[in-house]
Formats: sequence, C-alpha cells, structure tokens
Amino acid sequence: MAVFAGPGYGQASPGRSGVSESVWTVDLIRTLPGRQREYLRNIESNWSGAREMAIERGAIMSYRALAAPPDSARGWDIILLTEYRDSTAWSEREEIFTAIFESPEFDRVEMELPSSELREFVASGVKMWGVAPPPSR
Repeated sequence: MAVFAGPGYGQASPGRSGVSESVWTVDLIRTLPGRQREYLRNIESNWSGAREMAIERGAIMSYRALAAPPDSARGWDIILLTEYRDSTAWSEREEIFTAIFESPEFDRVEMELPSSELREFVASGVKMWGVAPPPSR
C-alpha cells in the first residue's frame, strides 16, 4: 500500500478536552485500468505539493493518500484524506486551493494526462469532525 502523508495527524486543538476541531474530507477514487501508477505520480507531485502549501498557510493540518491494489470488486483503490484546520477552512477549500494553484510558488509538475482522465470518484466530500486524537505514545 502506498502512503503519502503530511505532518500533524490527529493533533487536538488547545483547550478542547482533547477533541479536535478539525474537519476531515474523504475521497474514494477508482483509477482507470492500468492508470494507478500514473495517478499516484500526480498525487505525489501535485496533490501533495498543494497540501504542503496549504499546511504552510495554516488552512489544513494534515493529509493522507492511501493506495491499495486495484480491485473492481471493492470499487475503489485510492483514499484521499485532507484534515482542514476547522469548518471555516473547509468551507473555503475551493478558494484556498485555487489561490495555491495560481501562486507562482506552486511548482506544478506537468503530467502526460490530467488526473481527471486517470480516475473516477466513487464517493467524495464526506466530512467528519470532533474526532479524538489517538493516544500519545
């Protein structure tokens, strides 16, 4: 399983009894036959890069991209997770990422095909909040 991850997973907001105020989005993706490797290169180069900039700007706290072997019976082979700072950052996500993609600091890696031609969304836009962080080790 491939994993691309940003820092900050499960951090609780101060003064909230250990419960995070962050908002998670979950996207289930099915890559088109034979296109998973190419889609993962796009995730590693562009999707992760945009999220790193969003972390630097304070809009998101962490992100994950998990990949499993393609399996038509399961219906998806990639899970994309983004942890937004709070519900305001989540509601402004389109503006946040538009500004990042248009920023001269964002170093977009040109791919042979755009990601939209490599995958289908199975489920998108699921959001969860108020999740207690994992116990400290």
